[in-house]
Amino acid sequence: MKTILYFHQSAELYGSDKTLLQLVIGMSLAGHEVIVVVPNEGLLTQEFKKNNIRYIVSPVLKLTRDMFTFRKMFLSFLDIFSSIKKIRKETKNLKIDFIHSNTLAVLNGAIYAKLFHIQHIWHIHEIIEKPKIVKKIFKFLINSFSDIVVFNSNATAIHWGIKNDKISYNIIYNGSNNFEISLSADEINVLRKKFLDTERQSIIITLVGRISRFKGQQLLLKAFELACKDKTDCHLVFVGNSPSGQEHYQNDLEKMVNGSQKKDFIHILPYQKNIDEVYTISDIIVVPSTEPESFGMVALEAMAAERAVIVAGHGGILEIIDHNKTGIIFEPSNLEDLARSLNELIENKQLRERLGKAAREKAKEFSLGKYLDSFEKLYSTEK
Repeated sequence: MKTILYFHQSAELYGSDKTLLQLVIGMSLAGHEVIVVVPNEGLLTQEFKKNNIRYIVSPVLKLTRDMFTFRKMFLSFLDIFSSIKKIRKETKNLKIDFIHSNTLAVLNGAIYAKLFHIQHIWHIHEIIEKPKIVKKIFKFLINSFSDIVVFNSNATAIHWGIKNDKISYNIIYNGSNNFEISLSADEINVLRKKFLDTERQSIIITLVGRISRFKGQQLLLKAFELACKDKTDCHLVFVGNSPSGQEHYQNDLEKMVNGSQKKDFIHILPYQKNIDEVYTISDIIVVPSTEPESFGMVALEAMAAERAVIVAGHGGILEIIDHNKTGIIFEPSNLEDLARSLNELIENKQLRERLGKAAREKAKEFSLGKYLDSFEKLYSTEK
């Protein structure tokens, strides 16, 4: 059995947070000693407590666009040394076999592994197209501080294009359990009343994800206005919050909603812990990201829940969805194409059901079991 020290950038429960939670629970149940370093308490650490996962709250160095000032870099390095001292103290009686950095953004793990000569796994969930200087910096860091690199899709691996004979490369797709949705129409209406304060038999179109620069909330809102201009049986639901420090994206979205002629049919809900309830009340799940998703965890969860999905046609999401078979793919950032795709599914219940059933079968190829087995094999690697 191995002792694995994980580093993660947040304590929320979005895509990369969920994949980490699944991983550490799975590895703990398999008998490994797991410890997770996170920057603060949150929904993620609540789940750690429930599942008896040991964690350490300590500053995490994240490479962001606004940190390139002398003051912020100086304070960041002070945080790193403070963090290293705390982690060394709390793990002093353990022999760490692997450092696992979950996402590119967190740098502490790479530095910790280099200082103490521990195998470093960098688990990359990001496709970063701009600014180009940040991409170049990360590419250098991956090459310099990795023993093993795990990409969450072929698209992510191709994007980074790293070639280094000293590094082991792996593609490990995220995994999901199939949600069992077996509620009656009356029970679903109760949930709709809970979330939307409506019991009408409406088509519910949902976007689950952080309200940010590239998740496509504003694009979907405009497409909804076009597709449902003359319809009163459609609701649009945004589920999620803005990242800390980026609340202006949510403020902008709220202004757009308040200024829309369809505002009575548009809802913004905070992040929902029981996300399966959100999928249950929804008819269509949309992933309209204006920049490539490295994988598309929301799409996979929706597919596992037997829901029809519409996705932007770029990034790793193309590896899990077949157009017109397990979902609908629209041209990225193309408002008219997205509106047309929405209208096609709104008007055709049989198509929604056919796509949903096929999507559920496709989702089984990306099972949580396969995901955990792949990491179990990876952790058996010896220097």
